[in-house]
Amino acid sequence: MAAKMKRKSGARKTSTVPTRVHAHGALRLSDEQDKLVWNQVWLAHLYRNVLVEIERKRRDTYRAIRVALSPQLAELETQYDHAQEEYQEARKLLSQVAKASRAQSPVAAHVKALAKARNAVWELVRRERAAVERKHFGKANAEFKRRKAAKVAKKKLETGAAGPYTVAAITSEVRAHMQGSARWSDAWKQKDLCEEAAQVARRAARAASGCFTGVYLAVESAAERSFKDTKFNPRFVTFDHTGTVGSQITGMVIVADALAGRSPLIKIEMRPDVHLRGEKRAARVGQPVLAAVARLRLGSANRECAHLDIPFVMHRPLPSDGVLKWIYLHIKRIGLRTVYEIQFTLESEQFVESRAAHDGTIAINVGWRVLDNGDVRVATTWDGLKEGEVRLPVKMRRTVEHAEDVHGYADDHFNVARDVLKSHLLDAKLTPELTESLKIASLSQWRSHGKLAKVARAMQTLHLDGTDVGGLWAIWRNERVPAKPARLTWTQWGRQRPKSVDLFDTFDTLSAWFKAHGVRGPAKRLALYLEWWRRKDAHLINVARGDERHAMLHRREIYRVTARRWADQYKTAIVERWNKSETAETPEPEHDTRVQQEEKANAVRQFCGVSVLGGAVMQAFGRANVIEQNAAGISRIHSGCGGTADSTRPHQMVRCGKCGRMYDQDVNAARHLWDRERSGDNGSPVTARKRSGDVAAE
Repeated sequence: MAAKMKRKSGARKTSTVPTRVHAHGALRLSDEQDKLVWNQVWLAHLYRNVLVEIERKRRDTYRAIRVALSPQLAELETQYDHAQEEYQEARKLLSQVAKASRAQSPVAAHVKALAKARNAVWELVRRERAAVERKHFGKANAEFKRRKAAKVAKKKLETGAAGPYTVAAITSEVRAHMQGSARWSDAWKQKDLCEEAAQVARRAARAASGCFTGVYLAVESAAERSFKDTKFNPRFVTFDHTGTVGSQITGMVIVADALAGRSPLIKIEMRPDVHLRGEKRAARVGQPVLAAVARLRLGSANRECAHLDIPFVMHRPLPSDGVLKWIYLHIKRIGLRTVYEIQFTLESEQFVESRAAHDGTIAINVGWRVLDNGDVRVATTWDGLKEGEVRLPVKMRRTVEHAEDVHGYADDHFNVARDVLKSHLLDAKLTPELTESLKIASLSQWRSHGKLAKVARAMQTLHLDGTDVGGLWAIWRNERVPAKPARLTWTQWGRQRPKSVDLFDTFDTLSAWFKAHGVRGPAKRLALYLEWWRRKDAHLINVARGDERHAMLHRREIYRVTARRWADQYKTAIVERWNKSETAETPEPEHDTRVQQEEKANAVRQFCGVSVLGGAVMQAFGRANVIEQNAAGISRIHSGCGGTADSTRPHQMVRCGKCGRMYDQDVNAARHLWDRERSGDNGSPVTARKRSGDVAAE
């Protein structure tokens, strides 16, 4: 993968050399290294929640200062809190109404009225807060920033640089001077002391976190982005078994030095003796697939350091002159599997685009139309002479649909296992502490597979100590699933083996099998039943998530190759000026009036991922060579004669009401984008696509 990446630190990029990220799949870590990584991931999770706690305390203090300055603001915030509570209670009632009749329900109208009233109160709160800021803090804040900026600029002139410690010292100096001056109000001084206390608390939390440098910088960057929302307090995050471990590479460490082992910060050792799958791909793309090990030195705030050895697959070489800036090990979850990925952030002159000198222009109209053969047309193009299109094959769509079906099977098994546990709850013999912590009282309302998996693991600990669970599973699996004949490959066997075989069965069947194999006691048999369900559930979820991931990676590759081909042929790309986030936004329950076809179009839109195509176009052409164009009427107005189509939805081919000709409305839209750019018509506001009608009926 090669794409621009937002910098993880707060420092600005001063180099003009292009930056890109090379991402490679990491292999399994050693037990010791794996323990180091997960320890850092857990410490990062704790540090993130400490930062959330500090920020919430800062906001509460700041809110108290504002409220003390404005009694009207205190009254408005109380009104808003009350309005928000009423709105949430009404939302709960609306969720109990059937979706088909939800929009016409009197409850929906009540929710809309409450939302409107709540938003009106919030607007008054926002205005009053801004007034308090201007009246009591505005001048002092501006003077604080002016003095700080002047001192920092002076320091840079004197020494040539002003690092974070220097800036912190200047901030403290300016703060102490203004705190001692009678010119500034006591309210501003209280607010400033609140900010200082938060900064001191954050520095102390960083020092006590135990996180390495790259880890705490990534945590602070993520926390800072989440704190931008001023309407609500930031939420504490739950541990989801994902995270990032990395290091910032200081100095001029180039890839050639890392490969030669000359840098103490990062060493990359090629391992040609390790055999990897991927020879077919290597022959296809003309690049070898090699194994390598990156030895990364990690440093923490207390100057302790450790080394992390990351084996990975180098599916393409790193640029030898590339300057290494950051190296990250990302821990992700694909289904219930843990996947590692190593990312190298580099600067290199090789990333400078050397595009051929040409003046061509291509207009790209994106959409999500299902064609008669099942393919999905994602975009149509026009360059003034010929038309083109981008399709996602029906096979990819069927893969995603199959993954959704597998999720459905997993949900069916979950419902059965949950009901079995409910009916045999007395046999489970759970301790009161476990019953309380797992919230067994609400068992019938459970929708989370993870909750039931926790019960399965807890019952295994309680009742299956000394039981050979793995041995029983192997016997059960061998009885249910025939062994693969040696003469067949796994692919051939997958096609020929019986499809009716299932490793999960009814409770009565499994209980009888357990009893026949020497398992005594209903608690043990129930624990084994839930363990069988947990293993089957993990398999189904992993299969579904794996299929989805492969399809999305295939889609991304199609878009990248297509965008690169366009960039090699044309200088400029014209795209629709379109607010994609507004189109993608899920309506609130009280405003959700979507019919079945609109929901189907929404599912196809998500499958197409038009924003991914837009990002690929932006990456291939460069932001300066992508022009956003007015899109009003591009499908309805015939580009040939200017007439209006009788109807544009949901049909691909429509008839012009003026000239009577049939035309493809998607190609017609691309022609309009091209013509309007040539004529200079580029002044309409941003549009938002509707969901309805953008998918053809199958």
